[in-house]
Amino acid sequence: MMNLRIETLDDFLPDPLAFREQALKEKFYDIRGPDGEMYRNIHVRPSDELAGLMSERLGKTVRCGYSLLRVNFAGDLPNHAIHTDNGYDRFAAILYLSRPADCVGGTAFWKHKQYGWTNWPDAAAMRRTCKKPEKIVAQLQCEANTDSAWEQTHLAEMKFNRMIVYPTDQFHSRFPFSAFGTTMEDARLIWVSFFSVV
Repeated sequence: MMNLRIETLDDFLPDPLAFREQALKEKFYDIRGPDGEMYRNIHVRPSDELAGLMSERLGKTVRCGYSLLRVNFAGDLPNHAIHTDNGYDRFAAILYLSRPADCVGGTAFWKHKQYGWTNWPDAAAMRRTCKKPEKIVAQLQCEANTDSAWEQTHLAEMKFNRMIVYPTDQFHSRFPFSAFGTTMEDARLIWVSFFSVV
């Protein structure tokens, strides 16, 4: 069942070059996420730094629970390529900060070929498979890096100063899986936030 919901907000920041310049001066480090995974090249930001602007653009009051900058270089692969982030909050936002000339790919959204799921399955969907939930979870995790198990349903193209917003239970990935660039100037740079609306 298709349940794809993505909002695209172009020209998001009023002064994106200044924001990018400041971001490049920050110290990036490796952190362990709530899922136990180690995530490389992260800089944690004030959770609500763009909440006002997001609220204005989305027409709803946004409450950000967690915001960060992330940089990835050529050859860097994601921890789990195709995944959901529903353990963080209800919605996710990605703001692309790579220079226009460096932008490649974007964020892909996926449907699992065997089950037809575009979102993380609820208990009822898992029961319909006649498999134990733990086996379904293990299968989805095992196939996270196997793109042949998935069909790409949409690609939100990376564009400087573009923000995309989507529910965290949707299967998605960086695309292509490998990042790009060899320096901070030409690497894949994004701002990410997990949030709810009231």
